[in-house]
Amino acid sequence: MKGPFITTDNDIKKYNIYLLLALVPLIIYGFYKNGIYLFLNNYINFMQMFKPIILILGSLLINILIQKIILKEKNIWNNINLLDGVIISMVIMPQVNIIVFWLLYLIFEFLFLFLNKKFNMNNIAFCKLCLLIIFLYVMKYNYLNEFEMSNNYTGSFKSLFFGSVSGGMCSTCNFIIIISWIFLSTNPLYKKEISLFMIITMALLCFVNFIISPNLTKSFLPLFSYSTLFCAIFISPHMKSSPYLKTSKIIYGILCGVISYILIITTKSFISVILSISILSCFANFIDNFVQKLSYLNKN
Repeated sequence: MKGPFITTDNDIKKYNIYLLLALVPLIIYGFYKNGIYLFLNNYINFMQMFKPIILILGSLLINILIQKIILKEKNIWNNINLLDGVIISMVIMPQVNIIVFWLLYLIFEFLFLFLNKKFNMNNIAFCKLCLLIIFLYVMKYNYLNEFEMSNNYTGSFKSLFFGSVSGGMCSTCNFIIIISWIFLSTNPLYKKEISLFMIITMALLCFVNFIISPNLTKSFLPLFSYSTLFCAIFISPHMKSSPYLKTSKIIYGILCGVISYILIITTKSFISVILSISILSCFANFIDNFVQKLSYLNKN
């Protein structure tokens, strides 16, 4: 792995295990919200109930096959991108066609493998997520499940926090996401400063909006909807596509928060946060270099 910090295969393996354990409760909740609940209330049939699980397991299998067959990885747990497919599947639209998603995911995986080999593009590992979701968005898939489409459902502040609102397949339960962040933060490889300062920045902007227009649910919608917390905790601190230096991580987190908030307010789109993180990931190395040069100049 490249960067100023030395990590062993065992460190990365342990990090992947931490990451998987943090994701499992969210997968279970997503399976209930976009599978079991819909089946029990006659919105989908029995087979459709397993869509969240099938989508996630299929994406993980694609990733494993690429690592084993194309990249010749001996131990898949030592690859920092092992769970990228799982994370992408969790933030994708509930209405997405599974086969279409898998095909596009496979295409973008091969595209970025080629680009990385030619141009060393490790620092934009999650740009493929942005491109993938934009493609699906253009295809008119949306973030409402069958219940939400049938009932024109709008949530309260409580429902925003506990996840019974529209959003990604397994990325809506903010209560579980916060617990997952606390758990992940105990791992030294997790870049908690990025997620923390992104959340703090967005919370402050939401609070300012609340002071101007005292509506709690509406003011804090950018923070608790749009899969914001999920993206802040599981996507923005991605090891390959975010800065390494401590000051850089803080700057990066703040920028992610500001740009995400602006895009949400101006576009009202569910891809706002993902788009902002993907754009900023292209400048991760630049931010590190800038901070490093600034630190050098201050010392001299």
